[in-house]
Amino acid sequence: MLLAALLAGLRISTIQLEKNNQQKNKKPNESYGAEIEGWIDEQSSTLDSNKIAFENMKEVDSDYIIKYLTESAAKYECVSDIYLGMEDKTFYDGIGWVPEPGYDCTKRGWYIDAIEKGEKVCGSPYFDVITDKMVVSISIPIDLKGKTGVLSMDLNLQQLFDTLEQLLDEKSNAYLFIVDADNNIVVHKNEEFMPKEDASTNVKDILNGAYVKGIEGGEIIEDYDGVKKHLEVADIEINGWKAVLVTPQSEYIKGVQALTTAFVIIIIIGVFIIVFITAIVSGQIAKPINQMVKVINKTKEYKL
Repeated sequence: MLLAALLAGLRISTIQLEKNNQQKNKKPNESYGAEIEGWIDEQSSTLDSNKIAFENMKEVDSDYIIKYLTESAAKYECVSDIYLGMEDKTFYDGIGWVPEPGYDCTKRGWYIDAIEKGEKVCGSPYFDVITDKMVVSISIPIDLKGKTGVLSMDLNLQQLFDTLEQLLDEKSNAYLFIVDADNNIVVHKNEEFMPKEDASTNVKDILNGAYVKGIEGGEIIEDYDGVKKHLEVADIEINGWKAVLVTPQSEYIKGVQALTTAFVIIIIIGVFIIVFITAIVSGQIAKPINQMVKVINKTKEYKL
């Protein structure tokens, strides 16, 4: 009975501890998601200041626009480029890039998305051939004296990756990666999974869909390094992305293992105590019986 009670207690405590671990991992990951959202929002505030400056011009001044864009691009390390495209296909670039003849900014994804949604939008990551860096575009509609345009900037994804590294505990073996609204990887610790010039990496296409199972079903997965890991997901509401915290199973269940060890020790000690008590009680019970047997034997021998 005692052994059964201890085993039942172990099972109940293990389940509760696993739930606590889930909550423990979920809370910091939600804060990571908020940090990432804050980082994107902070960097994209450059667009807001540029928009205000341009819309408050008394008249459209191309020299002023170029000067302002150039200063903005040079001011922030995370900004690879900042540019403005107008409905008449006029294009201004903050790093001096000159498009080829026939370039139509109104046919670009960053322009179309911002016009269609009518608000600040975040695009999918891509390889920028101008800067040779992986970037993500953030765009916002703008009105210049009755003419519609889109102000856009490219954020360097390496800066975002460095930000993720700073968020994590140095002693932890966990890491973060980000997927966009279509489950394409934005940044990842494994260079092989990072977006390339000609294609992005979708989580369903790698590790036999293990990340999808971990994200959607909460399953323990085997990661690219062969280690079993647990995934926790947090939404980044500003752009529909997700931050995924990947924690080795060994760390995730560290408390469970310690609890199991403690219960095993308790059970072993309990068994020894039970055996010891049983031996004493049995001896006490057997003592009068043995004496009675001796008396009976003496009676048989007429030695009363």
